[in-house]
Amino acid sequence: MDKNLQDTFLSLVRLGIGLSASNPHVAIDWQALQDLAMGLGLHAILLDGIEKLPLTSRPPQEFLLEWIGLVMQGEACYAAQHKAAKEMFI
Repeated sequence: MDKNLQDTFLSLVRLGIGLSASNPHVAIDWQALQDLAMGLGLHAILLDGIEKLPLTSRPPQEFLLEWIGLVMQGEACYAAQHKAAKEMFI
């Protein structure tokens, strides 16, 4: 894995869970970062971290909106699964 990608990923995870971290100062491959986050199931946490970055350090707005949509879809799916699981035990 690329060192810059790894460092950026870990910084955004830290920000996403409420810890302090340095803002990335390198060119970020946002698609690679999103792919890594999705593969690890951490795309919502990384989005939380991105939202704590200065506006000038965030991905392009269109890409960010697509990422938000993916997180919202995942949350809706989780809510439906949680509801179905609860109904199985009632």
